[in-house]
Amino acid sequence: MQRLSALGTLLSYLVSEDRPVEIWTPRIVDPARVTSALGRPPGLSYGEPPDTPGHLSWSLATRRAPRDVVARALAFAQQEPTPGPGSAPALDPSTIAAVTHRAFAWALGQRLGLGLPRARLVGTLDEIAAWRREQPPQPWVAKHPFSAAGRQRVLVDGEIRDAERRQLSKLLASGRVLLVEPWCERTLDVGICGWVAEGHPDGRSLGLHRQLTDPRGAFLGVEIVRDGPVVQDGPIVRDGPIVREGQRSLLDAAERRALLDAGRAVARALHGAGYRGPFGVDAFRYRDPEGGERWAPICEINPRYTFGFVARGAATRAWARWPEVSGWRLQVSPLRPPRGALASGLALLSPAAPDGCGAWLSRLER
Repeated sequence: MQRLSALGTLLSYLVSEDRPVEIWTPRIVDPARVTSALGRPPGLSYGEPPDTPGHLSWSLATRRAPRDVVARALAFAQQEPTPGPGSAPALDPSTIAAVTHRAFAWALGQRLGLGLPRARLVGTLDEIAAWRREQPPQPWVAKHPFSAAGRQRVLVDGEIRDAERRQLSKLLASGRVLLVEPWCERTLDVGICGWVAEGHPDGRSLGLHRQLTDPRGAFLGVEIVRDGPVVQDGPIVRDGPIVREGQRSLLDAAERRALLDAGRAVARALHGAGYRGPFGVDAFRYRDPEGGERWAPICEINPRYTFGFVARGAATRAWARWPEVSGWRLQVSPLRPPRGALASGLALLSPAAPDGCGAWLSRLER
């Protein structure tokens, strides 16, 4: 919770820098850690924010999911979008819980053929064992239904050991169901930011960004360019799959269109469920057992402000100062800046005890 509180100070980049911002965090964060590199730092308070119109509020998640959340999530994912603006629903907590639950993203991905093959919802250790018997021998992962950023999950390399069995039992006790998936060799992680508004079932896409993760899939940062991210192994380009001999684009135009189409499908499903507001979709490209490359366009659905939004806000401020820069990389790291961040970047959050977490924005050169 202390680390989340420190990173929560970065939400100030969701607001234009000419407006004063106050942020409430679950734990106390030293204001001296929040720098003025890209504008006036926010005011900081801790505890639960006042329930006042005009405030963007957070709340602590319950230890156990509501009993009907899986049924609601599956029902929302299975329903066909209806044309027309519809009526403006109230954003009740049960709806937000249902579209945040992994069952929603899993069922929608399966219905549209945009999810990861062989993924499944399970509710007991016996169901996990039965699923494992159907799979080829390879590592696999079990995820809590409300997990994010590589937390609250168990990565298993083969058969379940006693320690992993205890971890799985603990996650099942909390979440009631888990999502189990084959562990894939990822070659590219991408995020989509968008907004679902009343009267606009297709949503509004803010574009794509590259997501940086460690070998176990934990979130490390975001890379973003101004006019649509076609991300190279080295430099950033605006369009075209090939920029020089021997260097392949990580994302070509056809893949970009397909991912944006998946984002619109998610927006329609969220709109039909009654959700209004920001959302993010995580997608990834992976190598199958035969060596071919495939996409999982709907890996996770996050109906909230994500780090993609934060990165866009920080990049917008940076581009106002340095318009010649091709793109920006926002990274989070414990204790010390990532390699290269000091040479070409800005510290947005200084690392310090007790969490040791920092954040840096560095430029991406062509």
